[in-house]
Amino acid sequence: MKLNILVLTAVVSIFLFSNCNLLKEEEIEENRYLRLDVSQIDTTGIDDIIVSGVNEKSTDTVTIYTWKSGEKLETKLFVPDKLTGDFSVIFIAKKDNKVELTHTMILNEVGIPIVTGLTAVYDTLMGIVKLSWNKSSYSNFQEYAIFKDDFDVINKTLIPFGKATDTDFNDTIFHKNSPTQEFSFLDSIDYHYKYRVAVRSNSEELGATHKSAGIIAVSPIKMQPTFDFTIKHAVKNQEVFDATINDTLRFILKANMIYRKISKIVWRDLDNLSEIDTTAFTTPIAPAYSTVFYSWKTTGNKNFELILIDDANTQWKDTISTRIIPDLPTAIIDATPLTLTMNDDVIFKIDGFDKYGMVDEYALKLGNRNWEKVSPGDTVIPAPDFLGTWICSLRVIDDDSNESFQSLEILIQSSKPTAIINMPWFADTNEIFNVQASNSKDSGYISKYEWKFGDSPWKIVTKGDTSFITPKIPQTMICSLKLTDDDGEIAYLKREVFVGPISPSGMKLIPSKNSYFQMGQKGIIEPVHTVHLTNNFYMDSTEVTAKDYCTLMSETYSSFREPTTYDGQIRDGFAINDLNWYDAVLYCNARSKKHFLDTVYAYSSITWKEPDRSQLSSSYRSVLNDLSIDINKKGYRLPTEAEWEFACRGGTTTLNYFSDMPMEKYAWFSCGEHQLVATKKPNNYGLYDMIGNLHELVNDNYHIYTSDSTSPPEVNPTGTLTSQDNRVIRGGSCITYKQKLYSAWRDVVPAYHTLKFNGFRVVLPAQ
Repeated sequence: MKLNILVLTAVVSIFLFSNCNLLKEEEIEENRYLRLDVSQIDTTGIDDIIVSGVNEKSTDTVTIYTWKSGEKLETKLFVPDKLTGDFSVIFIAKKDNKVELTHTMILNEVGIPIVTGLTAVYDTLMGIVKLSWNKSSYSNFQEYAIFKDDFDVINKTLIPFGKATDTDFNDTIFHKNSPTQEFSFLDSIDYHYKYRVAVRSNSEELGATHKSAGIIAVSPIKMQPTFDFTIKHAVKNQEVFDATINDTLRFILKANMIYRKISKIVWRDLDNLSEIDTTAFTTPIAPAYSTVFYSWKTTGNKNFELILIDDANTQWKDTISTRIIPDLPTAIIDATPLTLTMNDDVIFKIDGFDKYGMVDEYALKLGNRNWEKVSPGDTVIPAPDFLGTWICSLRVIDDDSNESFQSLEILIQSSKPTAIINMPWFADTNEIFNVQASNSKDSGYISKYEWKFGDSPWKIVTKGDTSFITPKIPQTMICSLKLTDDDGEIAYLKREVFVGPISPSGMKLIPSKNSYFQMGQKGIIEPVHTVHLTNNFYMDSTEVTAKDYCTLMSETYSSFREPTTYDGQIRDGFAINDLNWYDAVLYCNARSKKHFLDTVYAYSSITWKEPDRSQLSSSYRSVLNDLSIDINKKGYRLPTEAEWEFACRGGTTTLNYFSDMPMEKYAWFSCGEHQLVATKKPNNYGLYDMIGNLHELVNDNYHIYTSDSTSPPEVNPTGTLTSQDNRVIRGGSCITYKQKLYSAWRDVVPAYHTLKFNGFRVVLPAQ
């Protein structure tokens, strides 16, 4: 409450004051004090001073302050809570136990009273703070205003968050997710609050708060117990997750609570809703342990309900589940091999186990045969003499006469051999032609190899390898192979071989045998010099396409990673690009292997790496380590620079092979993107896109021409056949300007660089 200022007036000889304000009442923070003006008081000769108060209504006397001679005189005198409403203050001074001075003043209640007796109690289970306080007898009372502050807030909240007309109030700290979800709360954070209560008058004026009540609100989530379960087989003392019928299980529970103790634990079988066991504790404890033994006579999922009762008589529930399965043994059967031919031996691996017993008997049933007892381990049995699927079953019986079965399928295939012919698909006339025969028979052996070439009679050979002289007249000849195995089974295979100067598929014969031509271009690529080519060769009529390249490379190299064109797609009918010189060389070898020809390029290993396609000239895709080149071998390879220029010219000596014809009809240039192959006109040898579309990689390393018109002719020049060199590119591309489109154009690129506008075509020597 708020009191008016009090004036105490007295004239006493021992007090050195006259008509002065000696006592004043004021509020300091939340409590009431009287101010004693010590500057007006002389305590010489005074033994005691007593300040007391008397309620006007109850006439009860309450001591406010006492002072003894020699003590420090206090200036702030606390007014006890018992002094309410109107009361009198009596000031008494004593000397030699006699009253020397007494004075009384009346304090009138003119303000709003202060609420007293405020307490806060926290219900940890429900998450509610319960406030209570003394009732105010204030005549102008409207309601109580409740304030709440965080513990660490310095400035008090000025606006109340709640109101009450009685002397209690509940503040819900934690809210449930759903009214139907018991103890399912939003968070697990603890809160520390301080509460204050003030009287509000009918005129909406708020009185001062007297004191605060602090609490720590613990999350109800922390009130919930923890259940820790272990299930063990009672006999074997092993921890289990399931059991069989009639197995006795031991269920072990450890329950714990942080803020409460545990009084009782009840176990219930939810299948038949019966109580199994109760563990009661004379003195509530935490943690608490409980164990029960139990078994079931039926299979399926089984559930226990655990009821925990704490020291506040609150029930908490949880469930524990296990699975009861039939008490059956397990049969295990395997066989090697699972695919075989008639009468081959099969190794059966037999085993079985019983989780809680033992296996007494093992038996095998093979196809339509009867059950035969066997022993665990390996059993060798010959396959039957029929073709198809052979079903083999294992039966195990345990000591309780329970049976289990397990089966597998074995595929019995024909024992007929499969013939394989290794040979080139073309040959020159009147030459020795070598062939090889083999078979894919998994068991047994080949007793006889027979060859037939064209119309000749069958020729018996010992190991399958032989040779014959090709006809003198070009033709397509049939080579036949007949295999006979040790069981008398016969296999046949035929292959065609092209004999004579017939161009391989997709290639054109370049008539360069004993040819001389001028290599270079006067005033552009010099010095112009004479080259002598001694043999014919075949050349791809188009640049190698993306489809052919990726298909063959994927079949040949397991580590091959498919490149992309610069627009991110492999497109049928477009030349392969985005590769380096080594990528082209690998393709040549793959093509030779496919056609059973010698490989021109030898190396110790391949290093693969993905290029950086954001750069026009970027890091390598592949590098061939320890590369060597044998250009005399009969296999696919890149053309030499001389072979390429001879083929490009097509017998012409002009700047380019289309002479005065419109260039746009023969070449793709200055278009920024390579195009479908063979969509422009070919040169005189039937070769497409020799100029434009893509730069074409050749076999030679780059070198400056040193021969001139006065030098002897260069015979089959190849350049230096080494690895890790700069390589020559010919023909220009779709980004080349018109002025550079000529047959002698040449440039250089590092062998390991991947370029978006690099392509290639291959050649094959012709006899």
